[in-house]
Amino acid sequence: MNLRTLAAVLAVVSLVVYILLNREFESVAGYLIRYFPEEPDKTKAFYMDLVRISFVEILWVGLFCLIFFFLSGYHLSVMGSHVESTFVQHRRLVTLIVLTLFIFNSVSVVYSVLDTFPNSSDEYVYLFQSETLAENRLWYPAHPLSEFFTSNNIAVKGDAMAGRFPPGWPALLSIAVRFHIDPELVNPFLGLLTLFLLYSFCLRRYGERVAIWSLILVTFNAFFIFNSASFFSHISCALEALLFVHFYYRHQDTGRARFLVLAGFFLGFVAITRYFTAVLIFLPFLISIFYTHRLKGISICWWLGIGSLPCVVFLFIYNYLITGNPLIPVTMWAFDGEGIGFLRGHNLMKGVEHIIRRMGMFMYWSSLFLLIAYVFSLIWKVKRAEERWIHPEDYWFLCLVVGYIFYYEIGGNQYGPRFYFEAFPFLVIFIVRVILPLHEVYARSAFFSVLLVAFVKMAFITGRERLIIQERKDLYKLVLDRGIEDAVIFVSSSTGVIRPMPIGDLTRNDAEFQNSVLFAIDRGADNERLMKYYSGRTFYRYQRSLDRVHGELELLR
Repeated sequence: MNLRTLAAVLAVVSLVVYILLNREFESVAGYLIRYFPEEPDKTKAFYMDLVRISFVEILWVGLFCLIFFFLSGYHLSVMGSHVESTFVQHRRLVTLIVLTLFIFNSVSVVYSVLDTFPNSSDEYVYLFQSETLAENRLWYPAHPLSEFFTSNNIAVKGDAMAGRFPPGWPALLSIAVRFHIDPELVNPFLGLLTLFLLYSFCLRRYGERVAIWSLILVTFNAFFIFNSASFFSHISCALEALLFVHFYYRHQDTGRARFLVLAGFFLGFVAITRYFTAVLIFLPFLISIFYTHRLKGISICWWLGIGSLPCVVFLFIYNYLITGNPLIPVTMWAFDGEGIGFLRGHNLMKGVEHIIRRMGMFMYWSSLFLLIAYVFSLIWKVKRAEERWIHPEDYWFLCLVVGYIFYYEIGGNQYGPRFYFEAFPFLVIFIVRVILPLHEVYARSAFFSVLLVAFVKMAFITGRERLIIQERKDLYKLVLDRGIEDAVIFVSSSTGVIRPMPIGDLTRNDAEFQNSVLFAIDRGADNERLMKYYSGRTFYRYQRSLDRVHGELELLR
């Protein structure tokens, strides 16, 4: 059975399975959700939605197989060859069109889907830290009654209140804040720059076909678009990682130490943006350096270290000024038990569970085909001694998958498995580089199929994410619609049914607690202390039944 026949069979089987599961959805879903772990704020509706999108994933697999079946036919494969030739022949125009479409898509997602809303506590705190740095501060004084204003990922220790995350991304974002540039436009711009440099890197090293296909596959992927429209640090980190690889290979080509210094600087920038990710992506390079260059690898690492020194010094100074110890970051200073390893009840089984969940997210936000193709490409690479230790960035996705087993946090609200994001562009490059020459008709048909499914899937994801945003903003919308001012809202419930937003993510106030409406944690009888402190304000309680989308504001006094 050839691939084309197999694709036809899988398309039919997928459709039949989906129809059967959908007909018995209530009973099948009810059976499955008994095996999901119970989590606070997550109701039956949440788990039913999770099962529903899992069933829909079967439909996407079938659609991919169906498109592949038709495209790999003789006439359409010839047409696909002509399309690819046109892409390569007019690569500059195609690149311009692709980059223009990307900036249009990402900015549209920013305003029309995500509504410029920091959709997780991580994103909110990145903004908090950037605004703090823009005002030449490292922290703000904590509120005298800080227990009412506890916010996930904002550290409060003594009289100080500081964001817990590394300073790299907030420092970049603070430049926009300082110059009054809308911070929600920074990541789309960095995404555009990342795509342009990715294309240039591929063109230099692998040629026109790999460059064009890699650019297109990354650009039209919801995983890349939504992270480019967010306030997460991953786009900036991916750009820094790309620049590290670019300058490392420039040294390999020329032997000039200055390129190693530049590579080291951007590796250092990765380290002050996402500590653990920097370690994991450098590991395969470290092995490759000493495997290839033996003792000369010491010199290479020396120059990389020299380049990273400004970033490391900046991090040490930042840590020292906040925590009093250059080697203790804010997150470990303020949160007991923070670290890498089997801590805080984390164990190997939970790490494996995280991998399974992240692979599911990768399939939803990207493509099952890319996962299968990556595994195939890894096997192909490891079997060939001449390929095994060149291009160590090919192992990045694997390193992040394995490495993040040892981190207790799944990642909270996210647009795909974001802890793997920095490896995603290189995963695509690797797949294109390996798969494209093997069987051109099948490879080209598979790539076109991924693209066409991505276009259809993007509409589905966009609609679902817009609904999720509206659910999660219910508290703020209620306050706005009722025109409430000079008030304190005691938050006693999460928001959102499809993807709940916990209370600790909802206590969003300005750094000096002077905004017209303050959001505080409902502490029951203890609320009287805060009411006395803000005696001139009106007080409300927000509460919501967990199985209902909209909550209510109860006037207290």
